[in-house]
Amino acid sequence: MKTLLLSLIVASSLAVQTSAQGTIDVIAAYFGMNDHFADVTPRVRSLVQNNTMNFPVSASSIGIDPWPNVPKVLRMYYRLNGQFTQSEWREGDTAQIGVQNQSVPATGLRGIFGNRTNNNAPLQVIRAVYGAGNQGMDVTGLLQSRIANNRLDFQTTNANIGNDPAPNQLKVMQVSYMWQGRAYNADIPEGQWLRLPDAAGVTNQPVTQTVNQPYYPALRIVSAKYGLGNRVADVTNLLTSRIANDRLSLTVDNNSMGGDPGRGDDKQLYVIYEINGQRMEKRVDEGQQITLP
Repeated sequence: MKTLLLSLIVASSLAVQTSAQGTIDVIAAYFGMNDHFADVTPRVRSLVQNNTMNFPVSASSIGIDPWPNVPKVLRMYYRLNGQFTQSEWREGDTAQIGVQNQSVPATGLRGIFGNRTNNNAPLQVIRAVYGAGNQGMDVTGLLQSRIANNRLDFQTTNANIGNDPAPNQLKVMQVSYMWQGRAYNADIPEGQWLRLPDAAGVTNQPVTQTVNQPYYPALRIVSAKYGLGNRVADVTNLLTSRIANDRLSLTVDNNSMGGDPGRGDDKQLYVIYEINGQRMEKRVDEGQQITLP
């Protein structure tokens, strides 16, 4: 009886862990830089085991080197528990999803896609930001959820967005999307309609062939975590709110970070940020000053 009870407890624990990891559905994956990207979707899908992904990003692990002797990135678009998202890892990083204490992937876009035509590839919103100046909000998930039958018709208004990130200012929604395997951009002023796969309302006339022009302020906080080990707090929005005139300067402590995620621990702030589109990372110990840029 004790053996049966122990088995049930172990099985229950494994089920909870599997559920916590989430379901990973790899939509597309590319490895390279600039116009030297290779489609590595089948290989990356094969590296997802038991809804966990954990492998070093290298030409040997991925099985192809589209641009020898040049630092590359692995860019992946996927659904995690049904939620569309994107991640990117530099060559030499470890690509991890569903791993305890996993490293934090980048979520921006480096380089450019080459032109790859695939008439069967679905419409996908890769990145969408709505705002003005340094006051913007990510609406990627919202737009992706509105796609029906490979079409998206969306009027750019505060009511439809559900928020006004820049009151009393004329806003713009900048969208990067994929259609039939090719990348496009569209800039839609507030009040106007976004109609995809038409770009800016013109059938089959892309605004640009690249996805490397998202709507970012000069200084942008991509991700910020405060804590130690598995006791960390996401302070991305908090740091974003402290940016003034494209600068951030504050002392890293429990007060400035909005709480203490690990009492008694010596904590650290880990920030991924972009300045004028260039991605950087910074680690600051508790009690020290962070100044960006």
